[in-house]
Amino acid sequence: MNLIFLASPGNPYGRILPEDEFKFLLDFCNTNEIYLIIDAVYKDLYVDTKPYYPTDAISEYIFYTNSFSKKFSITGWRIGYFFCHNSHHDDISYIHDYIGLSSPSPLQQALAIYLKTCNYSKYISNIKRIILNNINLCMDSLNKNGFECTNVDGGYFVWAKLPEKYTDGLDFGLKLYENFKTAIIPGQHFGEEWKQYIRINVARDEKELRKGVENIITMVNV
Repeated sequence: MNLIFLASPGNPYGRILPEDEFKFLLDFCNTNEIYLIIDAVYKDLYVDTKPYYPTDAISEYIFYTNSFSKKFSITGWRIGYFFCHNSHHDDISYIHDYIGLSSPSPLQQALAIYLKTCNYSKYISNIKRIILNNINLCMDSLNKNGFECTNVDGGYFVWAKLPEKYTDGLDFGLKLYENFKTAIIPGQHFGEEWKQYIRINVARDEKELRKGVENIITMVNV
């Protein structure tokens, strides 16, 4: 093993890695010369416990990446940032020049102005309140109708096991879209062992989410 990629909160589970496990992983990677890339894209979208990130422990083997895409709902802008040890800086910059170069300058400037002028704490608190409400709405409804939803620590996805009637998330998703024009991500997208699972994005307007969940439940009972 040469590389570990860690997202915390994760996708699709929404799990946050506890601080003690994180520190163990850091020590393990440094000791065994294994590269660790930490994806903190859902960093501020946590439910209860604030995620731990070792931004002060960047080493030759530890990398940290984050993005503005999720929390500001600007996924198409492709603006983020990356921390690494000085020994990797030139090589990473060289590669990046060939695969991405940079996001359009007007978008970067617009984001910079917003960050300087917005009340970020108020903004993120409101976003978290909306997402938590939607998570609870979705999980409560599905759990009452034969689904098994995994508890969410952060992010904005609900990971649910289908009722016994359905054993194939892809088949379920295709029929759901064909009949109700409602889209989910089948579990197979994350590995064949998750074939009976689906992922639901709850970062939607509450009215739209309610309708989508209603369609999912109706599909199960057809």
